[in-house]
Amino acid sequence: MSENQELHREKNLAYYCQRFTELKTSKRLGPNAEYKPILILSVIDLIAQGFIENNQIAASEQLIDTFNKHWDILSSGTYQGKDNLHLPFFYLQSEGFWHIESKNNSLKQPSSVKKLKEVVEYASLDPELFELLQDKNYRKELIDVLIATWFSANQKILKNF
Repeated sequence: MSENQELHREKNLAYYCQRFTELKTSKRLGPNAEYKPILILSVIDLIAQGFIENNQIAASEQLIDTFNKHWDILSSGTYQGKDNLHLPFFYLQSEGFWHIESKNNSLKQPSSVKKLKEVVEYASLDPELFELLQDKNYRKELIDVLIATWFSANQKILKNF
C-alpha cells in the first residue's frame, strides 16, 4: 500500500473513531441509550467472525442473537434493549454512515423486529468504514473507541471482548 493510500485510510479511521464517539443517543431515561453502540459492536463481531462478508447487513437471527448477547453483557440496565434490534437498526441511519435499503421504497420506523424484517432489505455501511472493518487492527481500534466512550464502567468485564 502506498504512503498516500495509508494516509487516506488513517484519515478515514480517525473520522470514524470521531463519529463513534459522537453517536446521537436517547437520554430520555438518564444515561445515554446504548442501542447504537451495541449494534455497531454486534456488526463488527459478525464481520470479525466472517459471518458478514459483504456490505449488506440483514436483520438476521444471527444479528439479533449477537445483539442480545452483547446487550446482556454491556447494557447498564436503564433501557429495555434486548429484543429491540429494530430501534438502533432504523435510527443508526441518522449517523450518516449506516444506510438502509427498504423493500418497498418507503421506510417508516418499524415497531418491532418482525416489522423491521418486513420493510428492510438490508443496511450497509459507508464503503470506507466497511473496508476498515476488514482489517483486524483497524477493527480493534474502532472497538476500543466504542468501549471507552460508551462502556467505560464495564472495562473489567470487557478485557476479552
